[in-house]
Amino acid sequence: MTDKATELLKEMAEQLPGLVVTAAVHLEDGLPIAEVTKKGDVDAGASSAYLATIVQSNLQAIKALAGDQVTDDILITTDQYYFLIRYSPGRPYFLFVMTMRDEWLGRARLIMKEFNQRMEAILG
Repeated sequence: MTDKATELLKEMAEQLPGLVVTAAVHLEDGLPIAEVTKKGDVDAGASSAYLATIVQSNLQAIKALAGDQVTDDILITTDQYYFLIRYSPGRPYFLFVMTMRDEWLGRARLIMKEFNQRMEAILG
């Protein structure tokens, strides 16, 4: 199962030239199920753990502030990078990509949405 997930992430990485790292991550413990890194100085495991706490906090905040609303994605921007996170309600994992800031954000969101659906077919 993780081999298929990794292959899917590799395919996504090919479509996003500015991709730095991508991973499917367990929501509870922040451990990557599968990961692909194009830049060796970025630790996908550490990124996954930190982003898991953000997803968990976001779920609590949305529940408190917006009731039954569902987050499409979470976007974090820095001066060099975009962090894009997709979580599908009821799934035990989330998908994230980290891209260079010059990556076209709209395209990255569309590709990530497509690959998230394909990941759901693999991971359930």
